[in-house]
Amino acid sequence: MRTVHDEHKLIIIDLILVANNLVRIKGSTPIDKMDVELKELEKQLLSACKEGNIEVVIQLLNDGNVNPNCQDKENSDRTPLDYACQEGHIDIVKLLLNQRIDINKAVNKIGNSKV
Repeated sequence: MRTVHDEHKLIIIDLILVANNLVRIKGSTPIDKMDVELKELEKQLLSACKEGNIEVVIQLLNDGNVNPNCQDKENSDRTPLDYACQEGHIDIVKLLLNQRIDINKAVNKIGNSKV
């Protein structure tokens, strides 16, 4: 079930796409709507893992559209597992590990694992 917040996000995405298509006329490549929506889902997963919102994590993972190995490009390529471990959200860590995530991505820049 979509919330009002979800509907607002979709409207914003549509506006971005319309604006990008106008730029495309001048020679740019349009943003793929599915790619924009996927990135938004990944941001939601990263945020839910950081905040400990297990209900959102479960919903996103059950939908199957979001990659549990996604990386936060705005924060040193942190993964959902990184955030869950850092914040001590053990139930989310267990849930992610059951998703057969790549634990090698949960490694900091000097090579130390967070698991």
